[in-house]
Amino acid sequence: MSAVSSPAVPPEQAAALARIEASGAFARALRHRRLLRHLVERCAAGDTASLKESLIAVQVLGRPADRFDPAEDSIVRVEMRRLRARLARYYAEEGMADPWRLALRPGSYQVHWLAPLHPPTVSRAARDLVERGEHFLRGPVSAPLLAQARDRFAAAVRAAPAWAPAWTGLGRAWYNSATSWSVPPTEAAAECQRALDQALLLDPTDALAQTLRAAAHHQFGWAWAPARAGFERARALAPQQAFVHSAFGCHLTYRGLWDDAEAALHEARRLDPHYLASRMHLVNLRLAQGRPDQARAELAAVLDIAPRSAPALALAALIALSDGDPEAARPWAEEALAAAPQEPGYQALRWSVCGQIGVPAERAAASAALQALHSTHLSPYVLALAHARLGESGLALQALQRAISQRDPNLLMLDTDPFWRPLHHQAAWAALTRAWRDAAPGLPVPGDAPQDAPGR
Repeated sequence: MSAVSSPAVPPEQAAALARIEASGAFARALRHRRLLRHLVERCAAGDTASLKESLIAVQVLGRPADRFDPAEDSIVRVEMRRLRARLARYYAEEGMADPWRLALRPGSYQVHWLAPLHPPTVSRAARDLVERGEHFLRGPVSAPLLAQARDRFAAAVRAAPAWAPAWTGLGRAWYNSATSWSVPPTEAAAECQRALDQALLLDPTDALAQTLRAAAHHQFGWAWAPARAGFERARALAPQQAFVHSAFGCHLTYRGLWDDAEAALHEARRLDPHYLASRMHLVNLRLAQGRPDQARAELAAVLDIAPRSAPALALAALIALSDGDPEAARPWAEEALAAAPQEPGYQALRWSVCGQIGVPAERAAASAALQALHSTHLSPYVLALAHARLGESGLALQALQRAISQRDPNLLMLDTDPFWRPLHHQAAWAALTRAWRDAAPGLPVPGDAPQDAPGR
């Protein structure tokens, strides 16, 4: 079979076919390369009469003409089925960005080229709405700002329903709303996934949507296999985007895959040294690894760049707590709350720190304040950690049970968060983690990962 397309194959389609043949999915599949090229060239030449099972078997697959009987030998049907599966795998991975796509319809030996979609005409008003939505997403994570972001992106979707970036922005706003508990996660997760699915339907090459959809698989669907595959597709689509590598590193940390997480986060930093999220994820990785000194050094750089970042200030308090020094943690917790006074998560952190320092009466007041936060839109996982810091393991486990029933996205940290280690010896902890595994069958069992946490 010639390595050069027939003159009947248009140049753009010939280039697309060459990419398929050179891909990882097809490079070693000589039979499928020959079969696909034969089908493409015969269809391009208008010679569909030769696309019969017996002729394909003889001309392409090497069956003897005098002895081939399609009733006894199903090789053509088998190889066509395998070829369709291989082609689908190519378009799901390496070929996701291909403008021209081949379609092999079941029950037929004819191929069809799907022409590239022309981008929709987008009004200036729709673009402006997306830009404003992005502005609100870049601010501190808070319920009011996220509501404004959702509003702007939803208006952009109404103005340009065929424009993928509007749907991607809306999906990101709902994603942040779910993970921050600005909106109950089950409600926000459904909206997030719907928006991202629509974005990817309109533009399968949107690396941001691919990344967010992978993260949603993990945090909302509690399924790691499709999440990891999605992150890998996003990295193949946009190897120069720091956000893609940073998000992947964060989720690898959740899984306890330390070496892979570190490589992804360092790549994100190399691509964009000023991107705070990747630096913050690296602090969390160091804490999960049980390396507080390295976490402290990483965080010092973050605070040098963003001294009023509430998440960074909260991390400083957590590092002091990991050192067993609640007195040192207190000013950091106070500063975090001052930076974001309306966010109940920082209120919970402050009360848990103050309760560790105070006399029994003050500890009781802190415990009561934490229980009052149960009625707010606050992650039960975050509340559970606050109770655990006060030594209230019973209340902590109750809050974790609620986190499971309400599908708290923050539960992904359960296996690697070092603050749970004092509870690991309890029978109640073993029962809770079994319940968590039962609720999240798509996650691997801890210890199955090739790089397990040191000292776990």
